[in-house]
Amino acid sequence: MLPIEELILHHSGSTATWLELERWWRQQNLRSYYHWLVGYVDGSPQIIKGLQDFKRGQHIKLMNTHRIGICVIGDYSDLNPDRALMKKLDVLVYFLVEEHEKINKISPHNKHYDTICPGPYLTQYAKEWNIFLKNVKRGR
Repeated sequence: MLPIEELILHHSGSTATWLELERWWRQQNLRSYYHWLVGYVDGSPQIIKGLQDFKRGQHIKLMNTHRIGICVIGDYSDLNPDRALMKKLDVLVYFLVEEHEKINKISPHNKHYDTICPGPYLTQYAKEWNIFLKNVKRGR
């Protein structure tokens, strides 16, 4: 198995719920593009497992090897995710960094591809996590 070196943050870019996204993927005969999703299910924020971490995703054109795709469900082009959703994202990112010790950065989708995804707030979130990661790696 190839080591996971990077987490890529996305947003779904729509107001569709997790169940609507899953239904659409099935209708299109697609599997989840992402390894993990964070979104509301039955009114509460949840972490949802998509692909297995070591399976190659389809979330960033020609660059899916060694990367885990995380999708925050919603359109955050102009809006910020709420605090409860961000707490779930923190839990997931912390878990993945602990689980995969080779992870050395967290990048927004727009770092690798010309897109607004995942929006300005999640782009800033990735920058802040990278500062934390550098400090943690320095201490190991």
